[in-house]
Amino acid sequence: VKKVLGVCIFILFIVLVEAMLIEQNRFVKKVAPYLRTYTGPPYFYKYENSAIVFYAGRCISRIRNPESIKAGVVITLEKYKNEFSECKEVFKGEEFGKKLCLLKCSSESTKSSGFSKPS
Repeated sequence: VKKVLGVCIFILFIVLVEAMLIEQNRFVKKVAPYLRTYTGPPYFYKYENSAIVFYAGRCISRIRNPESIKAGVVITLEKYKNEFSECKEVFKGEEFGKKLCLLKCSSESTKSSGFSKPS
């Protein structure tokens, strides 16, 4: 009984450490504080995630054409970031096995938002 209890505690410890590592790399955890303080318009492009909307506490519009965005931030899959030539990557991370990035676009790509990127 003591051996089984010891093995169960060890397995539980491994699972908790792994869960903590996964949670630290979640995209939502990285971008939600940024989007809460960002004053420009946020957009989704070829990807949507209701958790980002919920934790950011604001509406996020969907765009279909990368050329239609003049200024703002775009949340998209990493494979589409090259479609935004005037945008700079601010955050990247994984969410449910998908590689995502947050891009800051247009003339705002050279300005600071007053929010620093976490390390």
